[in-house]
Amino acid sequence: MHVLFECGFARTVWALAGLLRQVVRVQNKSCFEMMVRLFQTVTRYQCVMVEMICWSLWNRRNKWVWDQANGSAFGVKEAALNLLTEWRKARVIERQDVCRATAGLQVWSKPPVGWKKVTVDVGTSIEGYVGIGRIIRDEGGQFLRGRSGRIVGNWKANEAEALSIKEALFWAKSLGSDYCIFESDSQQLIEACKGKQGASYFHTIVSDIIDLSKYFDHVLFNLVRRSANSVAHLLATHSLSDLREWVDYPPQLIHHVLHNDCS
Repeated sequence: MHVLFECGFARTVWALAGLLRQVVRVQNKSCFEMMVRLFQTVTRYQCVMVEMICWSLWNRRNKWVWDQANGSAFGVKEAALNLLTEWRKARVIERQDVCRATAGLQVWSKPPVGWKKVTVDVGTSIEGYVGIGRIIRDEGGQFLRGRSGRIVGNWKANEAEALSIKEALFWAKSLGSDYCIFESDSQQLIEACKGKQGASYFHTIVSDIIDLSKYFDHVLFNLVRRSANSVAHLLATHSLSDLREWVDYPPQLIHHVLHNDCS
């Protein structure tokens, strides 16, 4: 009852999801009875959302107990929405029998009001270096800054991806950004940032990422498909120098992708 409904953190999550009034209305001593009453009084969509939020709250509680990994109320609500979105997509795919390649398409989405979204990617490792690309956009999808450059060395793919996120954290913080969503299409990296740490050099970089994230007010690490990460990918694959940066006005190379993302 405390974790799911009564504590201030849970109440904030329910409020962000627009369901606090419904939760308060069915307040009861029994968690089971509360769930039954909620399912009887809310819409079908809200029933599913209630389930997703409860799961996200419990998952956040377990991460804190076992890994001391804290999460914001906004992050818990977003995790519930992402889970619901993925579930609904899976249902649609199942019904329509859409091929996997088409079903995997995903587009870039704007961050919430007051937040910035930082997308990163790395290019193919050639001639002793890896190209990296990073871009920052605001809640309106407006281009704020972009960067491309190289990481010198024969890096493994996961290590290069981790270094790109680490550098992006330094970069975003130096610009005074405190509410940031960092997106990458590396599943291994995003899962490592949210889970337990290992002993490899890759996990050493991830540990640095987690330490750096503590200097932000709120940070989220999101996994996206390549189709939603096209801008950073273009900057990474066309990196011709050690470091280039664009402020307010993006390079011609990514104009069409930025336009497509916001259309």
